[in-house]
This record gives sequence, C-alpha cells and structure tokens, in this order.
Amino acid sequence: MAKHKVMLVHVYAGTQGTAGLYLNETIKAIQETNITQKAFVSYYYPFNNAKKIFYKYTDLASGRKKTKIRPYVRYLELLYALIYIFCNIIYIHPQYLNYSLNSSYLIEYYFLILIRKILKTRIILTCHDIIPFDNNYLDISKENKRRSYLFKMADLLLVHNENSKRDLIEYYRVTSDKIIYHSFPFMDLSLWNFEVLNKNIDFLFIGHLRKEKGIDVLLDAWRKFNKKVPSANLYIVGNMPTNSTLNVSEYKNQNIKFILNYVNDSNYTKLIASSRCVVLPYLRGTNSGIPSSALSMRSYLIVSDIPMFQNNKIIEKDAFFESGNSDSLLEKLLLFNNKNSINDVSELIRNYKRTFVCEVTNLYNSILKEQENIDL
Repeated sequence: MAKHKVMLVHVYAGTQGTAGLYLNETIKAIQETNITQKAFVSYYYPFNNAKKIFYKYTDLASGRKKTKIRPYVRYLELLYALIYIFCNIIYIHPQYLNYSLNSSYLIEYYFLILIRKILKTRIILTCHDIIPFDNNYLDISKENKRRSYLFKMADLLLVHNENSKRDLIEYYRVTSDKIIYHSFPFMDLSLWNFEVLNKNIDFLFIGHLRKEKGIDVLLDAWRKFNKKVPSANLYIVGNMPTNSTLNVSEYKNQNIKFILNYVNDSNYTKLIASSRCVVLPYLRGTNSGIPSSALSMRSYLIVSDIPMFQNNKIIEKDAFFESGNSDSLLEKLLLFNNKNSINDVSELIRNYKRTFVCEVTNLYNSILKEQENIDL
C-alpha cells in the first residue's frame, strides 16, 4: 500500500491529560504501517501527534471551575470544533473517519450524518459506553434513538471486548459482520516518569462517583472491614454527581479520606502510584483504563466480576469479587490487606503491548486494503 493522501482521521474529544494515552497508543501502533493518519483531540491532549481543538475553555483540565453557563459554552466549543473538522475532511477527504462515541449530542449526530451522506467518507464508530449513562445534560430516550441510527448508519463499529459486541447486538440489533475489534490500549502511567516512592494509601477508589461505579457497595464493605482492620485507610477520589446521595459525615472515624473534586493528571498519577491496591467495585461499564494504569504503577487490583473486567486479559483471577456483594468485597479487602510485596507485572505488560500493536496494525491494514480493492 503506497503512502499518499490521509487515509484515516481520528476524532476523540475525551483525550485530555492521561486519558490521551488511549489514542496515543493507537496512533503509535498505526505508525508501524504505511497508513497515513490525522487526529483531532482535546486542547489538553499531552502529546504532539494530533490537532488540539476540543474544549479549551470548559475542560476541567483547564483549571476553571464549573459554572451555570459552562454547559452552554461547552456546546459552542463542540460546535466550533466539529465545523473545523468538517472543513478539514472536505479538504483531505480521508477514506475513513474513526469517531469515538461517548455521547451523541444533536450536533455530533448531524456532523456524522453529513460526513457519511454528503462527503461519502466511511465511518468507524469507536464504541466506549454502549449503553449510555444517565446525566443531567442527556435525554436518555433521545440518546438511544440517535445511537441506534448512528450504529446502523456507520460502516464499522469498533469495540474492545466481547461484552460490548454482545450489547450492540442485543440492545441495538446491530449485525455482527459490521463489528470490529482490537484490545483496549494499555494506559501506562509510567510514561509520566513518576517515581513510586511510598505506598502509603492502602486502598484507593478513583473515578466519577456515579451509582454505576458501585461506591455504595464499597462503603458498605469498608464499614465491616474497618471494624476488623481499623489501621487500614481508604481514599475515595473523584467528582460527585449533582444527584448523589453520598453523605460523607456518615463515615467519620472509619479512616476514609474523601477527595470529591476533579483531580489533575499529576495528582491522579501520584494517588495511583501511592496506592497498594486500587478497588473498582463497578456494577456495570464498558471500558476502563484504570486497571492498566494501576498495574503500570505496580498497584494491586480488586474488581467486580462484571463482563468488562472478566474480559480484560491483564486482570488476574484473584482480583475478582461478586458484583454488588459487599461481603464478597470484604473478603478481598481482608485478603489483599495482607499483601506486602509490590505488584510486578512487567512481563505481562510487555506481552499485552506487543499483542495490542499487532491487533491494531492487522485490523487497519485489513480494513483499508479491503476498501482499496473495492474502489479499484
């Protein structure tokens, strides 16, 4: 395949800070091929291989606090970015647009329709959360209708695990022949050159505190665990949704430290690096970069046995507990509390990264070669 015009364009707004590791790993893998590519990303994307355009003024990485007008400004920023990208696609006319779909706001919906129907560029939708999470800005009914249409309109749907494929088929009646796969990239925080000095956090939960993350299960398990091991500590870190019923005062004297706000990349990395064990008690989910981030900082993992984690090749069997069962989680907390060594999974990480590069290069070579043959 000769190197010529841009063949593939990536668009992913959610690439600020350490989240940018996801797309950076994909771009680096594709660079091993003859495929030419271009990417449009968050203004706070930490690498220099993409055009930084999304959410300069409203991303929490900017340091600005949330305000009442933030959602409206954010919408205008999204509109500007998509118009800019649309004009670029008219000019470069790539064979494929890979759009990472976290939501399908109305302007994203029309943007993708125009790309496919008017410009005739083929669409790959990278499906992160197949079934949308409820929030204050999305009408879930409308969101599902838009997703259903976009999934049917797109040429290919990219997933990173078998449960995502199953959800597309069961919930959105997608035919399996349009679903493609490669592993979720390894989110390696060691690229930040952060030295692990002291594992002074025993257990850490980090992430958005929506109900699907199972924070209630963790707190119930911890209440029992604290009575048995009062010296151990737990950090709960992340943004708290406006509809959250969490009452921090109920957990006084249980050796829990709550950090209920946005955490920048430096602190995110420091918290994980300082933790002996990261706990992810999710009730449901599609993809997560936290397991690989934890392992890259040589922290242990405790995770619920939902399909997202069971299908993750880097999570060891002894990490699992029964989802939604606080007594099962309690057993794991007690087990891992006695582990004093540092988790060394360096060989596992090397193998996973090699496999990922092979999967990505084989996938995109196959897609573009097949399309080249069709176009001849």
